[in-house]
Amino acid sequence: MAKLNFNKRKYGKFATCLNKTIGFFARKATFEFLTEKPDEPCIILCNHTTLQAPFAYELFYGDKLNFWSNAKLRTYKDGIDHFKNVLAKVTKLGFLMPLAYILMPVINLYFRSYDTIPAWHDMRVKETYVATVKALKDGNKVMITPETKDTPMNKYIKRFQRGFAYSAYYYYKETGKILKFYPSYCDPKTRRVVMGEPTSFDPEAPLRAETERITCYLEEKMTALGEYLEKSIADEKGTKKKK
Repeated sequence: MAKLNFNKRKYGKFATCLNKTIGFFARKATFEFLTEKPDEPCIILCNHTTLQAPFAYELFYGDKLNFWSNAKLRTYKDGIDHFKNVLAKVTKLGFLMPLAYILMPVINLYFRSYDTIPAWHDMRVKETYVATVKALKDGNKVMITPETKDTPMNKYIKRFQRGFAYSAYYYYKETGKILKFYPSYCDPKTRRVVMGEPTSFDPEAPLRAETERITCYLEEKMTALGEYLEKSIADEKGTKKKK
């Protein structure tokens, strides 16, 4: 069993119990920082890697984190509709839908107990920003996996959704504080995570242009982190072979 370093934020008993169960079987994740480790409320972004990155942060990062999660996974009907779309249309695993019907109540209970930030992609997105600002004001760091489902950008990441950067505007509007965004990249095979230099929200810049700048910066830096980690892993393997 890997030594765990759980999320320091308190949440529901069901999520706590399930996390400990998952942690018992989890492979250890390690973190490398090419910048200072964040010590104040901020937003951390990472590639999704089919839940490996979120669980790496949840089980091994050891800080107060609050995660954006698909808002549809908090209710049964919305969750089933989401799984129909993902399993049948995106992953071609529609034959697993009967299992989704059985497990959906557990999934709903987990996300509600865990008190994730519901990420909406419609007019309800304001609720996402309000919950994000509250989490930051409570002293948490917010973890977001911003990739779209089906628009690859390169071999490392998919193109990012654009809305998350507006969180900085609402945070500044309510607190007067400048929010930082930290890029990170998780290698799913080795469970190694590397974090790079952040960028800060500029409240003096035109808002739409500034959110696009932040998003493009993070796409570029996360790609560079993926390249760095791939080279680092390959170099280590080459050194071991020489020995």
